[in-house]
Amino acid sequence: MQVFLAYGVYLAIGAVFVVLAFGVVNLIRTDDQARSRSNKLMRLRVLVQFIAIIFLVALGAAMLEAPEGTQLLLLEELAAG
Repeated sequence: MQVFLAYGVYLAIGAVFVVLAFGVVNLIRTDDQARSRSNKLMRLRVLVQFIAIIFLVALGAAMLEAPEGTQLLLLEELAAG
């Protein structure tokens, strides 16, 4: 469960980065749709950030409930890839 949540956090952070990058690229565009697209991308970014925060909170709660000593093992497993 904890590994699934940790990978979910990484995936959500990656999604935030992608949406943020699309937003920055959209700032360069000067077509008629740019303002509307910018608002949609900002809403999407906020939603994806919310999901990332939910994953972080769930991971923190799961690590608090884990038996003593397993938190360090999880962190070592994630760091190893």
